Amino acid sequence: MAKTRTYGFLITAISIVALMSAVTTYLGQSAQKGVASNVQTNQAAPIEKDRNERMKNRLASLLEEVGVHVPSELPVSEGKTYRELRIHWESFGKGGSAGLLKGEQLTDRSTLSRVDSIARVGAVPRERSLELSPDHILIAAVDENCGLQWWRLIVDPRLVRAEVGPTGEMRSENHYLSNVDFSIEYPDDPQLKVLRLYHPEWNGKDFHLKLLGTLPL
Repeated sequence: MAKTRTYGFLITAISIVALMSAVTTYLGQSAQKGVASNVQTNQAAPIEKDRNERMKNRLASLLEEVGVHVPSELPVSEGKTYRELRIHWESFGKGGSAGLLKGEQLTDRSTLSRVDSIARVGAVPRERSLELSPDHILIAAVDENCGLQWWRLIVDPRLVRAEVGPTGEMRSENHYLSNVDFSIEYPDDPQLKVLRLYHPEWNGKDFHLKLLGTLPL
């Protein structure tokens, strides 16, 4: 009977030691993971800051040329609501052409008109990069002093890609709708007074912005 109690005591003691060892190992691993996570966070912060600085500088070089002031820190929307603005865009072709237009048929004349504006709950996603192309439209929301308050890069809503040519020799061509309806989601912020839409134009060396139209908010 005494041997049985002694054997039971040893089993219990061994179990406690094993449990304590397992807990110590788990805590050590958790601490190591925490240190690694902090190291990764500390390493990522300067990279993110540097990327944002480059993006701000590039945006400033583009917009300052067209009279839009970019602040030292890019504005970040933290509101819990935004607005969905529905827009009708009419573009005019050369010689009165309409419908589906080639790029060379487009003129500088176009009209933007408000269709509807709806309040939504949620946050507007933040832009993480500024990768321009002639297929894009750069949208800048400015305040009453033409200071940048928000921006967004979208694919030109007029753009339609078509495959043309005989079988085996088909090539892609860009065409543009002369009339299109599209939406822009922007922060529900009373400081935003005007939306300015720009087309990035490549001159063989750099991009420059051409104003397509403005829309009061």
